[in-house]
Amino acid sequence: MHGYEKQLEIYKSADDTNIGIYVIIDIGKLGKKFEKVMQVRNNFLKTNKKASAIIIIDGNKKASASIRD
Repeated sequence: MHGYEKQLEIYKSADDTNIGIYVIIDIGKLGKKFEKVMQVRNNFLKTNKKASAIIIIDGNKKASASIRD
């Protein structure tokens, strides 16, 4: 939450931009964190009418698509 709510806003301000993207890489321990960060984003939208995008990437190990049985 801190990264989205505080750090990203500081970086946006320092770079004089209102566009930001927050990337979350889920390695299997995300739990309720995604829901919480989405609540923070929704609060930003209600208050400011704009909020940085959130992208979630599935970083869990998967079987290789190039290896056939």
